[in-house]
Amino acid sequence: VTLRPFLSLLRLNTGRILLTEEVRCFVNDDPKMLLVDMFKYIGDVSVKIQRFNVNKYRSLLQKIINAHGLTGMEIPGVNLEGKYGNFFDFHNILGFGKQRSDYGKLKQQLDQVPVFGFNSGRYDINLIKKDLFAVIGTDNIKPVIKNPSYMCIATSNMKMLDISNYVPAGTSYEKYLTTYLG
Repeated sequence: VTLRPFLSLLRLNTGRILLTEEVRCFVNDDPKMLLVDMFKYIGDVSVKIQRFNVNKYRSLLQKIINAHGLTGMEIPGVNLEGKYGNFFDFHNILGFGKQRSDYGKLKQQLDQVPVFGFNSGRYDINLIKKDLFAVIGTDNIKPVIKNPSYMCIATSNMKMLDISNYVPAGTSYEKYLTTYLG
């Protein structure tokens, strides 16, 4: 498994911020250990992406808090004096009850880092799903299954997408890479 982390920015002309020049390749005879290594790396990169997202949308997040307060939010271990190292630390501790606030909806989008696979829903995920769920856990998992393939598997902090469901039919992996990732 080879991963190259980047951050997509949604603009009129989509730009990307490369988080690292490093391309990480995971090889292990033990499939479960391969997944442990891979998801640890994804977790480390996810924090960078989440920090970027929270910083980018900080003014909007603060406007929502100013307009609606913290109604409907669960804040375990909250520091009521409001002393946090930074806004990201505060944002990270917020949780939400059954009532979904505007902040909660935006937080979910900012915190769920996309992990793209190509034709992974039909092949890769089915090969690793026994070990996959043992590694990422089964709490808060929301799979979207279409026919025999996974379109998406989402947790609270990542969303694994089979990108082949979202590109034109017949698009090869090579064409996808050159067209969408440069």
